[in-house]
Amino acid sequence: MKTSENSDDLLVFEETPWGVAALLLGTFALPFVGGLYCIFALDRVIFGVGVIAVGALVLLPVFYVFVRRTQLVFDRPGGVVRKRVQTIFGDSETICSLRAVRGAEVDTLSPTENGKPERHRMVVRTASGEDIRFPKQYTPGGGAQRNADLVNGWLHAV
Repeated sequence: MKTSENSDDLLVFEETPWGVAALLLGTFALPFVGGLYCIFALDRVIFGVGVIAVGALVLLPVFYVFVRRTQLVFDRPGGVVRKRVQTIFGDSETICSLRAVRGAEVDTLSPTENGKPERHRMVVRTASGEDIRFPKQYTPGGGAQRNADLVNGWLHAV
C-alpha cells in the first residue's frame, strides 16, 4: 500500500497487487502454452482447447479474488471519503462523509501459534460505526501505523 497523493485537498492511498497478478498470469500461461502445444504439435484440438478452458475456469476466479486495485481517497473539497475497489469483473465504490470520520487506528492480529508475526491494518473510524478497513488483509510491519498517523494528521490540518 502506498500514498499516491498527499496535499491539503486530497489524501490518496492505493494498493495494487502487481506481484500477485504477475504470478497468476505466469501460472495461467502454463495451461495456455500446454493447450497450444496439444493443438498444434500433437493435433489434438479438442484436448488442447479443453486444457485452456479448464485453466481459465480455475484461474479466473482466483485472479478475481486476489487481484484487486483498491483506493482510499480523502477528498476535503468534496467532503467525502471514497473507497474504490476495481477487479477484472467491475468496480465498486463506498462513500462516507468526511465529517463522520473520527480518525484512523490500527487493528492488530496477535501472533499465531504457527509462528506468524503480528499483522496490522488501518481502520478509519466513523461516527456511524461503519468503519472502513484498508487494506482488506492484515500485513506485518509498521506501514499501518504510519498510514493511520498520516490520516490523523491530514484530518486535523487546515
